[in-house]
Order: sequence, then C-alpha cells, then structure tokens
Amino acid sequence: MKFVCTWLRYPLRFSGLLLFLLMSASFSCEKRQEPVILPEQGYAWPDTNREYWPTEGWQTDFPERHGLDVSRLDAARAFASADPLSRGLLVVKDGYLVLEEYYGEGHAGMSSNLWSVTKSFSSALVGMMADDGLIQSTDQPMADLMTRYPEFGEITLKHALTMTTGLAWDEEGPNWVRWIFSDDWVASALARGQIHKPGTTFKYSSGNSHFLTALVAQLSGQRVGRVAKERLFDPLGISFDTLPEPIRYTRWEEYME
Repeated sequence: MKFVCTWLRYPLRFSGLLLFLLMSASFSCEKRQEPVILPEQGYAWPDTNREYWPTEGWQTDFPERHGLDVSRLDAARAFASADPLSRGLLVVKDGYLVLEEYYGEGHAGMSSNLWSVTKSFSSALVGMMADDGLIQSTDQPMADLMTRYPEFGEITLKHALTMTTGLAWDEEGPNWVRWIFSDDWVASALARGQIHKPGTTFKYSSGNSHFLTALVAQLSGQRVGRVAKERLFDPLGISFDTLPEPIRYTRWEEYME
C-alpha cells in the first residue's frame, strides 16, 4: 500500500517536509543492557494549543524566531542540493514554515509519491479503528484480529505497529520483488518465518506496515484509500483521490512509477 496525495495547494511541501524530517532526525541514548523498544510509560502527547492549524496553507516565519540553529539548516540545504534526487526541502517548526527550497524539477505545485511516509498514515487509521471500538487493545494478537492468518502466532498489534514482529525481511532485492508480485501480501510476509521473538528486535519492514492496512480494510469493510480519504485526509484539508481499482503489479517498473 502506498499513498500519493497533495497537501492543499502545496503538495510537495507536505511530502518534502515529512521526508526531510525522517532523513534528518537524530537520536541519542545511553547504553543499556536491554534495548528499549517502547518505553513503559509511552510517549508524551504533543501540545495541541496552536495559534492556527495549517488546513488552508502554511504561515511562514524566520527560523531564528523558533529557536532553530541556522548553521544546521545550512548544512541540510547543502546536503539536499547535492542530491540529484532531491526535489524540495521544507522545515516546519511550531506550525510555521521556516525553510522552503526546491531543486531540479521540484516546485510548490508538484505532487509527490510519499512512499514509506504512508506508514505513519496507516498507524493513524489503526487508531481510528480503535476509536470506533473495533480494536480493544494493542496487545491483542494479530491472529485474533485477522483469523484468516493463524501464522501470526504470538505477534500482537503492538508488534506490528512498532515493527518488532521478529519476522525475517528484506526491504530490497529478490525477496522484496517476490513479495510485491505475490497474490497475498500478508501471507507472503508471514511465510518469511520467525527469526526473533516478537517484541525483542526492531526491523524496518513494509510487510509489517501492510499488516496494518490489511487490518483496517478488514475491520472497516472498505478499501483503505477510501477510509483514509474520508476519515483522515479530507478533514485535514489534504486533496486525495482514490483509484477505481486496486493496482496489481506484474513488473517492477509498474511499482516504481
């Protein structure tokens, strides 16, 4: 599952921002005996008190007024401008667009494939299914939520959400291509086999993400794109159109388009 969407009149701004944040995020941690997959206390919910919400466009401001290090922004610009695949670099802080530059064929009116940014939307839709009472807990076994697939075994919804299912996975290469061309992406991902106990090891996997979209489709009785449009994108002011029929990939080039 992948989404292609436009953000109001600024489609590339939205996708460029998300892609930049994913690429530029930095983490620091102290050494531990056991890796912390998810803190017991969870994460603090961000403050929702804002001067405005950008449902009709981003307001701009100077980065210095929002405590940003301009030298780091300059380094990000140099990195982005040197990459021939870059189309845009956008930074939002406190709800304000503080940096906006485009490269190559990129421009503010250009749509962009969001690729793995879709994973964040998938987890948001799972939360909506929980709000609807269709999911009671993230500790529910996936095999109970999706009874067609007893192969989930001990894997829970939390494991799928945090990419800690412990399943073998390749995000590229022949195994990836075979998964893309398979008839059932859930069954194909599960068939890779268990190499770690669920909840112990993080492994980035589009297969895990697809478990979530397949679950949303099953619980809602609708295609995931329709649910996303009605429940998420339209309320956020994001222009999003669904395809009349699901895409069935037969060539690698089709998937990359």
